[in-house]
Amino acid sequence: MNTQRVLCLFACIVLVNNSQSLAMHMFDNPHFFRANHFFGEPRFEKKWLTSVANGGATKRIDHCHSDFKMAGNLTVFEAIFLLTQNLTHGLFLQLHVPFRSLHIKNIRWNDPLTDTHSCDRITSWSERGIADVSAYIGWTRNYQDTEKIDFVDMTGKIGVIAGGKSDSSFPFDIPIGYNGHTAASLGADLSIGAYQWVTIGWHLRTLLFAPAKKRPLCIEVRPGTIIEVGSYGKADHIIRGLSLLVGYSAVYKRQDSAPYPIACDVWNMHTLHYLIEYDFSKEGRILCPRLSLYCDEQVSGKNVFKVNMTGLGLGIEIAW
Repeated sequence: MNTQRVLCLFACIVLVNNSQSLAMHMFDNPHFFRANHFFGEPRFEKKWLTSVANGGATKRIDHCHSDFKMAGNLTVFEAIFLLTQNLTHGLFLQLHVPFRSLHIKNIRWNDPLTDTHSCDRITSWSERGIADVSAYIGWTRNYQDTEKIDFVDMTGKIGVIAGGKSDSSFPFDIPIGYNGHTAASLGADLSIGAYQWVTIGWHLRTLLFAPAKKRPLCIEVRPGTIIEVGSYGKADHIIRGLSLLVGYSAVYKRQDSAPYPIACDVWNMHTLHYLIEYDFSKEGRILCPRLSLYCDEQVSGKNVFKVNMTGLGLGIEIAW
């Protein structure tokens, strides 16, 4: 697989109280056709805190490799909308709506059973639309009554994901979501802060899918469980408003439950996440802008497209 990077211009608006600090990165669900996004940090516990985020554009040309080899030139565009509303007692609601456009051309394939290494060009394919819409309810706690460390933040949330459908009549189709399958999402995040500038965090999430009939054969398929784990370290406001973050995530998808399982349905991905952010906020200012640059670098994987994503973030915090 060739190593090429995707340039993603990423803009978001975050509405928060200026006494808090947010890293500007876009949460999204794991998919095999591009590097996994950074999973994010625990939610801040602030009554009626509202966060609105949108943006994200990716473009990629690469190929997939597996036991049954497929290759092609793939272009991906993503636009993600994320709305989070805090309630009371640490509870919050979250809505996640991604739009995706996928286009693949010069599709080639190679069947190892034929003992041939030549790939014959077949055709092209494209699909676009709203992908897997997600709705969550969560609980968060920011504990600062500590002696040897600065704080302990923890967040847990559960939600429902409605997967975007794809054209199953085409043999080389790539779903823009989870192909019409509904999933339950259960996730937890934990972070610990010390020395007034160091933060270490951990992440765990699993997606459990419900069975659904898949066309054109109309057979019942239950997608394999997806497990996402990760960790990160952050140097927070080391020089004025400058913060640096380095993280790692691993995603594992298990075998589908179907009458005729396919080896390609099992995949895994390991990704490094880099984030540079500058916080321009000052005490007493109502509008507090932020600027960030991030990169998601896929270091290894199986049955996935290798897509390294880079993005630019612009945010504004508003003190209500």
